[in-house]
Parts: sequence; C-alpha cells; structure tokens
Amino acid sequence: MENSPKVIGIGHCTVDVICPLERFPEIDVKTEIAGLVVQGGGPSANAMCALAKLGVRTALVSRLGTDIFGRFARADLLRRDVECTHLFMDEDSKSPLSVIVTENERSTRTIIVYKGENCTVDPLWLSDGWIMTGDVLHIDGHQLPASLFAAQHFKAAGKTIVFDAGSWRLGSEELLGFADVVIASKLFASKFSDDIKAALDALRGYGAKTAIVTLGADGAIGLDDFGIVESPGFEIAAVDTTGAGDVFHGAYIFAMHAGMQLRDALAFANAAAAIKCGHLGGRGGLPTANDVSGFLGARCVKGDFNLSPGFATKADT
Repeated sequence: MENSPKVIGIGHCTVDVICPLERFPEIDVKTEIAGLVVQGGGPSANAMCALAKLGVRTALVSRLGTDIFGRFARADLLRRDVECTHLFMDEDSKSPLSVIVTENERSTRTIIVYKGENCTVDPLWLSDGWIMTGDVLHIDGHQLPASLFAAQHFKAAGKTIVFDAGSWRLGSEELLGFADVVIASKLFASKFSDDIKAALDALRGYGAKTAIVTLGADGAIGLDDFGIVESPGFEIAAVDTTGAGDVFHGAYIFAMHAGMQLRDALAFANAAAAIKCGHLGGRGGLPTANDVSGFLGARCVKGDFNLSPGFATKADT
C-alpha cells in the first residue's frame, strides 16, 4: 500500500517535561529555571519521530488517556508526521508523564517517571491486518502483549524486527528470541556480562543477526556475521542526552535499509544521536539525512553513506 507506514513502532508513549538547571538543587531549596521544554517522549515514539525526520513513513502503536497529556502526546506525533491510527486513546486511561531535570554543570539528567494507568494495548486491537503493512517492526520492551503479537506475525512473514533493549523487564527474554537486530544499552548488556564482546555474543545467541551495545559518549560496538565493529562517539558540546539512544535506533534502521554495512550504519546512527544532543529534549534537533551526511563530512568520516533508505520515503509518494 502506497501510503502505509514502512516502520511501525510499538511501545511507551509519554510527555517529557524538561527542566534545564545549571546545578541540581539541594533538598528544600527553591530553584528557578530560565526556560521549560515540553515534548512528546518514549523510546519507540522518539525513534519513529527520528525516522520520520529522515523521510521514512512511520506509525506508533500505544495507548493513552484522553487527558491533557495524552492529547499533547498524540498532537506532537502527528505534527512530526508519525501515523497515529493505532495510537489508542480512551477516558479510562491516565497518560504517562516524565519530568526530566538536566544539569549543565555535570552534564547529567534525572528522570522522574509516572507510568500512567490502564495504558496496555490489547493485541486483539491489532488483528485487522494493518500491522503487516510495515516492513520493519521496532519494539522497546513496553506494551508486551501487543509487541509479542506483532513480533510473531513479522517473524512468520520474514520481516525485520528491531528490539530496543534499554532496561531488562518482564518479557525481555521472549522479545530477544524474535529480534533480528538487538540494540542494547550498556546496562541491559551487563545482564549477560561486563565484557561487552561477551555480552554481544550472548545477545546474538538468541538468534539476532546483529547485536549492538550503545555506550553513550563513547559511541557503540556491534557484532554481525562479519565480526566486531567498534564505532567511536563524536565530541560535541552536549546540551541534553535525553533520547539520544532513541534517535540512534531510528537512524540505524534508516541506515540498515539503505544497505549500509555495520561500520557505516553505526557511524551514521552515532552522528544522528550526537546532533540531537546539541538540543534540549528527545525530539529537539532531530536531523535530516542530509544533516547527518554533512556532519560526517565535516569530520572527514568516510564511508558509503547512502541516503536512500531502501524503502519508499515520503518524498517518493
């Protein structure tokens, strides 16, 4: 279908209230902030926004309330060209909310999370066949019943499943068994081994063709059939690291479908995440494909950075 999403994300959808501070306050001390940023958030939601900015049609599956936060989250996705036909909203749900305090002095962030209430997607709501119009499924470990339902269908159809393994939670091991690509945080990888290369072997042992561990400012390291690839991070004046991993995931999916080999795909994803870190919020400063290419070129990073993602983009229709 011409206008169907090419990448479908299933997972957490929230609103991020970002409070930038020079230094974290002491207890019982009133602190004023110079500004406030309010954006939509959530791992899979942010990844879909990053892909949309790169020119790929995306959609998000999640569930929100009809409260002010749910309405804001949906509106923010829509204005970033993420399809929301299967973003379910009802009066019985209370939408998630995250308050993020960034500290300039130590370049840290503290996140206070409200998970919401009654926000689980019933897999039966995905039985209309729409989910199979996508080429790639991105799951972040939230919305487990819906994620497992979709993963089973994508696996049976031989379509690509990417697992954002940020934190170990209920169902993580099941999802690992479906993933073609696992992109794990260092924390998630440490569940298997403190040695990154051993952890990559363990992650691939579940059946993934490619396993990647993100290392924050140090970049990422990946393993596929051709061996280990270490991709260093880029030195930048970081403003906020919120959502950097989510942007990495979206950019990696773009690069993977553009046919880039692991080394180039990791460099492309690292660059996209670095550009985002120059802005507040997980969706601040999302780069276009040309932005990423220019960033890499300015740093004399050589590679086959094909900017066509390998499936029809919004520009093609």
